[in-house]
Amino acid sequence: MLPDRPYEEIVFFGGKDYLPLLCLLTEETPNSKTVFCNAAGRAEAPGWNLQRFETKTRTNWHCECAAEFLDFSDNRNTKHRELGYGVHFGRK
Repeated sequence: MLPDRPYEEIVFFGGKDYLPLLCLLTEETPNSKTVFCNAAGRAEAPGWNLQRFETKTRTNWHCECAAEFLDFSDNRNTKHRELGYGVHFGRK
């Protein structure tokens, strides 16, 4: 069960095969929800903001994605904050 904190965003890093269960488990949650995946095909996740993370890494790509997400989240640079999420979180 998720804690009752509707003001906190839920972020998921994982493959599209996990999305049906993820959506089922979180469908009643009012939180803002973002999922990062690297699927070449279109992933479906109703109620979730889908972000594609492009990388050549095929195994453990989600570790790379999460590390970049955390680096981006910690960055206090106004330019980066204004960009919001992006394929590589505002990196060039």
